[in-house]
Amino acid sequence: MNPLDRRQLSREIWQEVFGDDDRFLDLYFGHVYQDDETDLLIDYGGAPKAIAHTGRVSYTFRLWGERIEAAYISGAATISRERGRGLMPSLLRSAHTKMYQTGKLFAFLIPAEPWLYDYYQRKFDYAKVCYRSVSQPNSPRLTPLPQLCRQTSAEGYLHYIQQRRGWTMGHLEHTYPQWQRIIEDAILSGGGYTQEGIVRMLQGGECTQFVATQLPIKEGLAYHQVVMPPLGEDLEPHGMMRAIQIPQLLSLYAKRHPDVECQFDLFDAMLCPNTGRYRLEKGKCLFMPLAPRALQKESLSPSLLLEQLFRGNPFYIDLMLD
Repeated sequence: MNPLDRRQLSREIWQEVFGDDDRFLDLYFGHVYQDDETDLLIDYGGAPKAIAHTGRVSYTFRLWGERIEAAYISGAATISRERGRGLMPSLLRSAHTKMYQTGKLFAFLIPAEPWLYDYYQRKFDYAKVCYRSVSQPNSPRLTPLPQLCRQTSAEGYLHYIQQRRGWTMGHLEHTYPQWQRIIEDAILSGGGYTQEGIVRMLQGGECTQFVATQLPIKEGLAYHQVVMPPLGEDLEPHGMMRAIQIPQLLSLYAKRHPDVECQFDLFDAMLCPNTGRYRLEKGKCLFMPLAPRALQKESLSPSLLLEQLFRGNPFYIDLMLD
């Protein structure tokens, strides 16, 4: 099928399932959508119609002093009449296989509902290792909103990058085009950005959300909701991670943590090349592929592995078109 036709079918199912307006759809399908990063199931019984869709948007994480390639599951959608047939699990398994083949170390997503955290962990071995800090100032209207910038610039992006260089937790590292799309989305909502963060208008303009990009933040911010990295104790889950290429991931971990020595078996039902025995010692990861029947009874799963690796040091996912 012609890529332009696939783009249009993807836009139609997105609008049908999520109900986003044309301004957002123009932004996403004009600047974010890539045909080679889109998995689509199409019904040809009449006029072609997309019945299930997922996007695999490429991103980079900064973790353990390294830049790590990842993919964001965007717009996972099935039309109402086709739900319950297993289309989405099939589509996501295919998406994860393609991520493995293209060298991604992680997949990540942001569940739309709380119950989906358990679903994605049970079905696809995603781990709940992504958190953020959200506060709600008692008096958000005490001071007027600051003057907002409503035009993207290279200077604004460079300031954003410089402010994150000291962050120690695993976090997204947006490219300039990705940062531009986030600013444009904020502007569509009636917001914009300052040197300290990005302002979105939520709930039809009744709620102001401030996403901090510079730390520490100022006291007395005039917003209904302030979003910050996962610092402190009162955190909320925001996103999930799935390990895609586990031997490569653990090689990076071992390099960063040369004093860690351990051995364990891991079973990955979705990505079989990850299944086997791992040994970490002297800054290296040794991996022996094994058949599932040869594994120890108490083998790790990909989700349990990530929970152990990032316990006490969660990922931070921010500034997404979610």
